Amino acid sequence: MKLRYTQRAAHELDEISLYFLDHNPRAGEDFFAALDLLFSHLKIMPALGRSTKVANVRVLVVPRYPYRIFYLAEANTISILSVFHTARDPGTAPAD
Repeated sequence: MKLRYTQRAAHELDEISLYFLDHNPRAGEDFFAALDLLFSHLKIMPALGRSTKVANVRVLVVPRYPYRIFYLAEANTISILSVFHTARDPGTAPAD
């Protein structure tokens, strides 16, 4: 399975990275390590996340961090739609 990031998800990851660089680089390293592990599992088990109200869109919680990963699992590709901080307005999430 290929993993791709939408423009929105890439932008969110850039913002998260900048935040951690400014506030706690070590926590940032841990966060991105957790994401890498989660994405590795997702490539093997694309149905790992729970389904949402939007067809084919699933969501995963990032363990130990207040983020949810919204993604679309298709035949050969998993598209990361959003890396969504749970303190944000839920109405701006891509699905739920």
